[in-house]
Amino acid sequence: MKVLHIINNLGNGGAERLLVNFLPKLATKCESLELLLLTKRGSIDKYISELEAANVRVRFLSDGGSLYNPIILWYLYRFFKKNHFDIIHVHLFPSLYYLSMIQKICKLDSKFFFTEHSIVNKRLGKAKYRMLEDWIYATYTKVVVISEKIKLKLDDWFRKSDRTVLIANGIDLEKIRNLSPLDLKSYSDWKPDCIYILMAARFEYPKRHDLLVEAITHLPKRYVLLFAGEGPDIDKCRSLVKEKEVQDRVVFLGHRQDILSLMKFVNINVLLSDYEGMSGVTIEALACGRPFLGSDVFGINDVVPSGDNLVDNTDINQIVSEIINKCETNQKDLIDIQYKKANTLDISNMVENYFKLYNLS
Repeated sequence: MKVLHIINNLGNGGAERLLVNFLPKLATKCESLELLLLTKRGSIDKYISELEAANVRVRFLSDGGSLYNPIILWYLYRFFKKNHFDIIHVHLFPSLYYLSMIQKICKLDSKFFFTEHSIVNKRLGKAKYRMLEDWIYATYTKVVVISEKIKLKLDDWFRKSDRTVLIANGIDLEKIRNLSPLDLKSYSDWKPDCIYILMAARFEYPKRHDLLVEAITHLPKRYVLLFAGEGPDIDKCRSLVKEKEVQDRVVFLGHRQDILSLMKFVNINVLLSDYEGMSGVTIEALACGRPFLGSDVFGINDVVPSGDNLVDNTDINQIVSEIINKCETNQKDLIDIQYKKANTLDISNMVENYFKLYNLS
């Protein structure tokens, strides 16, 4: 079975990071597995090298340019005239549209699949897009959804349930177990008496870094906030930190390759967001042996094992009090049930379910 996965690029996003962890495992079950990027621009070199080291060939339609340039259709046309695959699996918009159109142009005999990674699709639910979306999605043999809530939403849109297949995201538990906590003692900013809060997330809506910046102004001075990630809203967040005069208690770490080790080091992992698809960061945090706190929203509240892991985004006092509680009291019971939940989401289950889907469809 020759399999091709397609995504816009390999930037700093949840779907992209998921593929880096998932595709090497899936490759062991396929005759060949390749990943095609619409553009190399914005991709993380380490992600590409990790995939290629795991026998996943990474190819690019172009080195740069806009994702919304129609010339991409021409590039795809040339690509598929020279290459054949049994399975073509697409991720994210606008790849969703391009591959649907190219299938209709080239009449490819491959089986097409698409994974819906988010609960929020601005096109769905709008009558003016109904005919176009029906035409686009009709290309795909099955649409994979990563949570029950996304499935219910798409089933309602499609007016039937047999178009979608629920396959939950997974994490590489073995990799996480074998990692050691990151030793931050060598960092000049490290202080032994501080309590460290980590939010690992892209600086872009729906993430709510601003809520943690507000929370840190109400927390004791020994609490230090670490932000790992990049994104278009990072300067806005830096300005807020300066406005609140907490520059000495908020550290911007940028994009990190050692997120899991960092998660194992800090006192608490936090993810505040207005919505998620199925949060990979949340699942990873549950497996890292530290208390996790997240927003009570889709994509987080259906992943965590307990209401004790959740806070209301509109209640800053609750966010502050829950951070203090989880950092300064014994949380062994919570950490234990977090581990148990994470164990149900091992990436091996995800791999098996995808492989079955390809064979049975």
